[in-house]
Amino acid sequence: MIRSTSIMWRFLFCGLLAPHWSFASGQNWIHDFSLAKGQIEFHAIGRPKAIKIHGKSEASPETLEGKIETSGGILSGQISFSLNSLKTGIGLRDRHMKEKYLETNTYPKAILRNLQIQISETFFDQKEAQVTALPFSGEFEIHGIKHNVTGTSKLEWPSKDLLKIKGEFQINIKDFGIEIPSFMGVTVAETVEIEVDLQVPSNLRSNE
Repeated sequence: MIRSTSIMWRFLFCGLLAPHWSFASGQNWIHDFSLAKGQIEFHAIGRPKAIKIHGKSEASPETLEGKIETSGGILSGQISFSLNSLKTGIGLRDRHMKEKYLETNTYPKAILRNLQIQISETFFDQKEAQVTALPFSGEFEIHGIKHNVTGTSKLEWPSKDLLKIKGEFQINIKDFGIEIPSFMGVTVAETVEIEVDLQVPSNLRSNE
């Protein structure tokens, strides 16, 4: 029961004014999620009353880790976060979610591996840029089970040292061996939407 996952990038600039921003051959942008600010959320619908269930986790070095790199118009990498950091606003429901359904003592993290987002090769050459509705793909693991996922993302490049990423995708929790949660007469629907909204520090690194 996580809501994670959307993710995105794009950039713009005039080379003569700032040559140190150029996306030169042999250089990659590195985006470090352990230093990110923002949150990861999940949304689900309860039955029979269509109650909306919302949980989130605030980004911090203790809850979020991973890096993505930009090379030749491809963003690729991995992001993981602590499931124990998720909160829904009701303490008893949080405990049931983590102990009975997510089993975080055994499976403490959710991981999005092999993340791939294709962008313009000149995106990071620009002074600032934005792109929306970018598709992404990856392998999502939760509860010890992995499945390929796809979603959409939005990227903003407001400055040379910061990447804003929003992304969303859906999972069916039964596909990951998670029992359908029920709490105080409300059963959660199988489909859970995961959203990501992060501001990630960026650095230009030479691969010499």
